[in-house]
Amino acid sequence: MKLALKWIVGIGCLLFGIMAFVTSIIGGILFLIAGVFLIPPIFDKINKGGKINRTLKIVIPIVCVFAGFIAVGIAGSGEVNKAMDKIKE
Repeated sequence: MKLALKWIVGIGCLLFGIMAFVTSIIGGILFLIAGVFLIPPIFDKINKGGKINRTLKIVIPIVCVFAGFIAVGIAGSGEVNKAMDKIKE
């Protein structure tokens, strides 16, 4: 169950990262990083290296997701403002 959840969240982050490139390149990159860290084969490969401690392996995807949402939200609000200005004209 836990492994399936990692796959679902990891692939979800990757897909959202690809879609987020339309509004925010930085947000898309952050979601791609989070997705890569969450996919089990890559996570296990990072785990075997032992160079990054366990807490950091969990914190990196969480920070990337939150920062990605913020970047996409900021870029999206700019797009909404542009659209509202065009509608007012």
